[in-house]
Order: sequence, then structure tokens, then C-alpha cells
Amino acid sequence: MPSTLASRIERLEVDDGEIVILRGCRQCGAMVPGNPALTPCGQHPPAPKPAGKVINIQRSYGQDAERARLH
Repeated sequence: MPSTLASRIERLEVDDGEIVILRGCRQCGAMVPGNPALTPCGQHPPAPKPAGKVINIQRSYGQDAERARLH
């Protein structure tokens, strides 16, 4: 029987082949799959619950200078 650490590493190495990109709506802040500008606030499709690996990337380009968080 593999150790707990070995089984955790094995689960991390499994590739489900699916990448879901979520973006925050500038007006309401909702996380939206795809482009939130394509649907009005209140009618955004629901974002799927994260499963597996999640990578959060804060972007600074294309935003107001006050809202940009440069690191």
C-alpha cells in the first residue's frame, strides 16, 4: 500500500486534460467562465466549482492604475 505522501503526489500528477479559465467581471465582481463582457451583470453563466489544481493569476495590464497590483 503506498504511503499517504506517495498517493497525494500521484493524484497531483494526474492530468484531466481540462483547463477552465475564469475571469472577474469589472462591474459586479462575479467570477465568469470565458469573457464576462459578453453577458450583462446578473446574467453571467455560473462559474464551475474548482476541482483539482487551481492557479490564480492577477493581471495588471489593461486595468486602472489604482486597481493594478504590480509585484
